[in-house]
Amino acid sequence: MASPENLFEKNIAFFQTQLPDFYDMLMRLDCQRSQLHLAKDKSYTLTYTVSGNSYYIHSKYSPGKESRKLVDSINTDGDHIVLFGLGLGYMLTEILKSKKPKTRILVVEPEIEFIKQSLHCLDWSTLLSRTEDLHIHIGTDFNELAQRIHQFVKITTFDSLVFGELAAEVRLLKPFFDEAKRVIDAEIKTHLIDFKTVLAEDFMVPRNIINNYPLILEGRAGQSLEGMFQGVPGIIISAGPSLDKNILHLKQVRDRAIMIAVDTALKPLLNRSIQPHFTAIADPSFKNYLH
Repeated sequence: MASPENLFEKNIAFFQTQLPDFYDMLMRLDCQRSQLHLAKDKSYTLTYTVSGNSYYIHSKYSPGKESRKLVDSINTDGDHIVLFGLGLGYMLTEILKSKKPKTRILVVEPEIEFIKQSLHCLDWSTLLSRTEDLHIHIGTDFNELAQRIHQFVKITTFDSLVFGELAAEVRLLKPFFDEAKRVIDAEIKTHLIDFKTVLAEDFMVPRNIINNYPLILEGRAGQSLEGMFQGVPGIIISAGPSLDKNILHLKQVRDRAIMIAVDTALKPLLNRSIQPHFTAIADPSFKNYLH
């Protein structure tokens, strides 16, 4: 096993050659909130400073032993595991040892300082080579986290989602991890609904193409509309409570403005004898299909 010093040098060389932008960012990073210490068993442990007070992220006696106990409380037989908090990587290492080969893992780590500190403890070149079963989200951008979920979830094998927590870090950064859990739950639910739509209604696509083909042939190219409505006000109509409230007013202004409706607003408009000038179909989710 490589010494912490040799492992650090190996990680630095890896990032410098394979991820130079990330390397430059790490080298510029001044770790002001986190600090490495030697635990009683001579491995590294980590403290994090919040509001002037320092807290241990890992045990100050035996981080490895502590992590094994934490992982024992997680069902590593599940097909998808989300680990909140990387720290120095002890808990992730234990999960990788005990999980089934096809189990997928997503690590969510908001504190970039911990990544730099972990260079002494984790072999990052090996970790980042596991693109099939390991995904790592670094930082606090929830939009990026939402995109990562769609890479992490393998919808054809998804049966259950297990959350594991590096408890000390999650307590210190609770608002972030609470929101991260909400984002993950929402994105997976959307992912499953969209997949269900494909399975249940996939026949609609070729059927509708065939049915609409004569209209497509008779229609004009979109370029022919360029400049046609210059200076004319436009109304974009979406579905929702505001449409129910204002739908009758739309009939009064149809001849004075261009009405562009989203697909879910079309039927409510037609039911009130209001024909929009354009309908934009942009969202194929299952809920919108039912509407």
